[in-house]
Amino acid sequence: MATVMRRVAWYAVLCVGLHVGTVLQAAAQVSPLNLSPGYPGDLDDAYPVNAGAILAQPTVRFDKTSNNDGRLRVGSTIRWGAARNMELFAGGIFVRGPLLPGSVTDPRAIQAGVLYRMTHQPDPDSAIPSLAVRATVQTPFEGQQTRPALRNELIASWDVGSGWYAHWNIAYQVVPGGQPGLQAPGVNTLWNTRAGVVKGLRYDLGVMASVGYGQDPNQLGAYMISPEAGVMWSVRPDWIVTCGAGRDFGGSTQQATIRANVGISKVW
Repeated sequence: MATVMRRVAWYAVLCVGLHVGTVLQAAAQVSPLNLSPGYPGDLDDAYPVNAGAILAQPTVRFDKTSNNDGRLRVGSTIRWGAARNMELFAGGIFVRGPLLPGSVTDPRAIQAGVLYRMTHQPDPDSAIPSLAVRATVQTPFEGQQTRPALRNELIASWDVGSGWYAHWNIAYQVVPGGQPGLQAPGVNTLWNTRAGVVKGLRYDLGVMASVGYGQDPNQLGAYMISPEAGVMWSVRPDWIVTCGAGRDFGGSTQQATIRANVGISKVW
């Protein structure tokens, strides 16, 4: 029953997103260099989706820790450029596999939130970045514990010229204790930071590399370093394919030894 309800909820979210895209009739092209969390890695940028554009973004994720056989998760996110400098988004995971080990994303929850760009970089030579804030609420809709978690992020992005972009994310998450699939018992808050670069090889092709550092969601008092790399390719102006891979170092025995994903962005 829970599986059926989860899929029905996801179908409703997807239909709403597609309907909004049809009504807006705004086929706004989005650059493949415009990052979203999970496409192709955890690194985000301070650039919202173009005003009036909508993206449907399904993804397949695989992770393996040192003490499990691997786990496959399939999910989707819808992003809407609600206004200039503001993006609204909603998504979640509808095929999740085992709940444990936990992660910063609750696999039983609908994630929804807003990205708002506060400042613009004056020019590529300026040290003043574009700054954005991103707030995400994760609300579980199945299981015994259904208390929401809140994640706040500050994002800085620089256009450094010649097709190079630099990004820096700082995040702080407040969660209920002992939430299955999220943090371990006792890890009620979580902070992490991630810095990385994007290089545009062509107008339709880019690569990304980043490294993160922060608390281990699976062990109180443990910290992890998490490098990642990825590729973004706009196979057509309204279709972007991404793939990424990474791993963790220095955390608990449940840290990821393999983390990979393949995603698609369809733009309206």
